[in-house]
Amino acid sequence: MKELILAVYLSVIPVMVLADSTGSLFSELDIGKGARASAMGMANTSISDDSSGIYWNPAGLGRISENQISFSYNKWFLDSSVKTAETALKLGSGSLGLGFVHVDMGEFDYIDPDGFLTGQTIRPYTIAFSAGYANQTLAYYDDYNVSIATFKLFTGLSFKFISNNDGYENSTALVADAGAIFVFTGIADAGIAVKNLKIATNQDVTPSLNLGISRMLFNDSLNKVKAAVDLHAWLDGRQEICGGAEYSISDYIFLRAGYVFVPGYMSSEGTISGLNGGLGVRMESFRFDYAFTTHGGLGANHSVTVIFYPGF
Repeated sequence: MKELILAVYLSVIPVMVLADSTGSLFSELDIGKGARASAMGMANTSISDDSSGIYWNPAGLGRISENQISFSYNKWFLDSSVKTAETALKLGSGSLGLGFVHVDMGEFDYIDPDGFLTGQTIRPYTIAFSAGYANQTLAYYDDYNVSIATFKLFTGLSFKFISNNDGYENSTALVADAGAIFVFTGIADAGIAVKNLKIATNQDVTPSLNLGISRMLFNDSLNKVKAAVDLHAWLDGRQEICGGAEYSISDYIFLRAGYVFVPGYMSSEGTISGLNGGLGVRMESFRFDYAFTTHGGLGANHSVTVIFYPGF
């Protein structure tokens, strides 16, 4: 039975369980993308400033200062995994972003429509292709003799084609994400992203609203400490509250920690929440990020990201 095999593989991925109960597909794409964001508890809506913005908040693409190419690998539960590739390129006054996501759910025994094992196996998966554009839409200066704007607004829009194969049938969707980041210089940054707005699909897709705020708590010539908080809310009633912090030394060494809280979602371990952490190292032409995320009694998973700065 299709429902049986879906229940099996959905049960090993906490982020998908609530979505499955509502009948929504493609919820596996809610698994965190990029080790930096994962380490900070996925509180990335207002701090997005690299190529992973194509997933978190397309407005973040407008904040990149140089061209980027990034690759991520997230080892999930059992033999499941998430692999991503993104690029962000300066284009005129804005930036173009391209992204690819492959969610491999691992291998499962095939169960026929009568509920019997056949000796065959299936390997459910989801892939997504994204393209987006963002720019600095507005800048306000209290003093035009000063080069730093008092307020900046970044906006972005992306489109995403999704294909899902659950081992029995294929489902596809074309959706859009839109976002904005408000930078109040020296005070705080705020972000908003509306994700998975349905354009065309043969299955249900659940839109979500992400809100975030972040602030630089400490900043001198050597040390920086930034903190961020996000609220992610889906139209089907799911919510998660995310918080994270990043400590950087000379913008070359990064230590990160975060926490994800899912209200009202209980398991044998109590309310599912996740303590996350990680680190990063920036060299001249690349950055390496690592993250671990915990899931109560299910254990932890690990992810790595490498971002290349080609210099063109």
